[in-house]
Amino acid sequence: MTNNDEVLHQVLSHFQDVSHAFGYGSGVVRQAGYKTGEKPMMDFIFAVSDVSTWHRRNREKNPSHYATIPRFLLNSDGGSKIVEAVQNMGAGIYYNTEIPIEGNIVKYGVISTDKLCQDLIEWDTLYVSGRMQKPVVTVQSNPRVVEVNAINLASALRSSLLLLPEAFSEEELYTKITSLSYAGDIRMRFAENPQKITNIVRTNMDRFRDLYHPIITSQFHRHLMRDHQQFKQDKSPDVRLMHMTHLPEGLRYHMTKTREQKQQRQTFEMILKQKTETSAVSNGLASIVKSSSTTQTAKGEWEMKPPCQILYRSLHCWSNKVHTIRCSQDNQGDEMIME
Repeated sequence: MTNNDEVLHQVLSHFQDVSHAFGYGSGVVRQAGYKTGEKPMMDFIFAVSDVSTWHRRNREKNPSHYATIPRFLLNSDGGSKIVEAVQNMGAGIYYNTEIPIEGNIVKYGVISTDKLCQDLIEWDTLYVSGRMQKPVVTVQSNPRVVEVNAINLASALRSSLLLLPEAFSEEELYTKITSLSYAGDIRMRFAENPQKITNIVRTNMDRFRDLYHPIITSQFHRHLMRDHQQFKQDKSPDVRLMHMTHLPEGLRYHMTKTREQKQQRQTFEMILKQKTETSAVSNGLASIVKSSSTTQTAKGEWEMKPPCQILYRSLHCWSNKVHTIRCSQDNQGDEMIME
């Protein structure tokens, strides 16, 4: 166990009844473009069996983690239902932010295990499932979540192949996979580092290989040929149609505006004849992500403690301006950060 793993487990020890937990973001997984000495916030997602019960118990154990309004509401059954309603909005995840734990500043999101598994399979929101398409550090493992995330990873690979040309590099593949859950994300317009996707991929090639190599060799070996760090895919209409009909239900719906499989197939055949599958996939992804990211951003105003709202937005936007300048000055990416 590395020092970083020990810190992650120490943070998790402050919480009870967590079914599945992982750390992500620049405080956990290394990214390019930043100085090693910087210590960004550590991001976690906790999957729990019953979010309402979990919040009530966590409020008793860690009352300071909650903003004033939700902390007050969790004192009563009626108020808990309001918190539950906010929880279920958007991507179905509730964040507590700017929490000091074990000498670190922590943000953690809470989602029901059922909701998480549904998103991993169907891409209803692509919010947590999108994070799990990229390298994360699992701190507490749930076999059910691990099993359905394999479906999520295969879906990410399939979607990316529909967006890529016939020949492409390994880095281009992982960059496309990383970009899926940012399509249509309103935060990418004003709050996120514009180099974010490149920074994630550049220093995590081995982690991406660990995620996707088993899936490529077991499920895609007939249609995806590899020569060292270069790939060539079969772009025949039959294979493209197979990829589209096996996309997650949420994406298929946003591409076809129907949930009836026969009608979906007819629409996909028309898309292939018109050779517009790339734009159809891109627009479908953007439609999913825009909806969930917009709602989650609005929820953040309610979840955060009032002083933190202004501080977080100001520091986040300021730091991204600095990172943009730094990346433009150093395209070699010699500076690193734990993100």
